[in-house]
Amino acid sequence: MSLPATSTRVLILGGGPAGATAASFLARDGIEVVLLEREVFPRYHIGESLLPSCLEIFDLIGAREVLEAAGFQRKAGGYFDWGAERWSLDFGELRGRHTYSFQVERAKFDHLLLDHAAAQGAAVHQGVEVVALELDGTGRPCAARWVRRGDNGAAGTIAFDYLIDASGRSGVMATHYLRNRKYHRVFQNVAVWAYWEGAVCEEPGYRQGSIVVGSMPEGWTWTIPFSDGRTYAARRTGDKCCSCHRFCSSSFFRISRISLFTY
Repeated sequence: MSLPATSTRVLILGGGPAGATAASFLARDGIEVVLLEREVFPRYHIGESLLPSCLEIFDLIGAREVLEAAGFQRKAGGYFDWGAERWSLDFGELRGRHTYSFQVERAKFDHLLLDHAAAQGAAVHQGVEVVALELDGTGRPCAARWVRRGDNGAAGTIAFDYLIDASGRSGVMATHYLRNRKYHRVFQNVAVWAYWEGAVCEEPGYRQGSIVVGSMPEGWTWTIPFSDGRTYAARRTGDKCCSCHRFCSSSFFRISRISLFTY
């Protein structure tokens, strides 16, 4: 397994969709780029429902054919059960040249995007964690110290001209150096989710593959069908309204109305 170079034009922290997409864009333009990802893909993640605008990005980085061939569930739109109202949204009725999107299993989806970035010429290193950044005299990051996770124990430093921090919630720059990450009260929520077999939405107006979103007291729910027959169901509520340790997700969903799906 190769080790990261000692220097690069652009260093990207994180190999999720943001990091992999940035790496693909840069590599396709002939810009030297190294991407360091602390996990080894595939790895579990949530956040599965894409919008049609994502297809434009996939076209630009040359990944559209790869994703079309991956067998993901096509997403026709959405169905909403919000308060006293119910309505459907068909992506084909919107402006733009993309009339559908995908419901994706993130482990597979993220792995495909990261492999695609490598195929475009990005130097991708998995299982490599950045443990510290070095700053120059002006406070600008200029190098990163890394270690390879696991038994190997290799370590090193890579210098760079530009840094893209795509480390997600870890927020290497924001939390450890800039210290400017602020959490908005409205986003301080609690989510509980589970995966179900044989869930079917029989509501009139529902189109196969669509996400279903519903409102509930103190929160909302969503359900996402996958191509393998599973359905991802979740409820989100304020952190003051839910004590997740009191119940398992299975019993919770049985006593909660989850967006018109029959299980």
